[in-house]
Amino acid sequence: MFDQITLELKPSAYLSAFIVLPCVAAILLVGTRNTPVTFSLGLSLAILGGSAYYIRLYALLNLKQSIHSIKLYQKTLTIFDSNQHASIVTLHKNSFISPWFCILNFSITEDKTKACIVLLCKHNIRDQDSFRRFRVWSKYGETSPQEIELF
Repeated sequence: MFDQITLELKPSAYLSAFIVLPCVAAILLVGTRNTPVTFSLGLSLAILGGSAYYIRLYALLNLKQSIHSIKLYQKTLTIFDSNQHASIVTLHKNSFISPWFCILNFSITEDKTKACIVLLCKHNIRDQDSFRRFRVWSKYGETSPQEIELF
């Protein structure tokens, strides 16, 4: 059932809004404090810069290190960036997975110190069936029958 799953990512306005809303809230919070104008302006510009970077990385997918595709083939998970450079990765157990939104934490198997984060939502996946199959695999597909306890 889980022999091959391919997730193709596409740019998403919904994911952009998901990233922008906390940044706007932080800028409003900074702006309402009784601090010097130069400090408030500098902190607001830093928040805007960080927001723009993460929108380009996760939502618009137009940076060269942005992940564009995730492939699962015979229990080997591979991610592809915008240059089609492939990296074999391991999915961490602390990844957040829900039917609407996923925060996937990967570690690259060639270099254990290197990590990668991918944000997925229903609106930035080209094939919803593959997204559902990947969510099921990530929750239940990795465990062996000996590790499952039945009550």
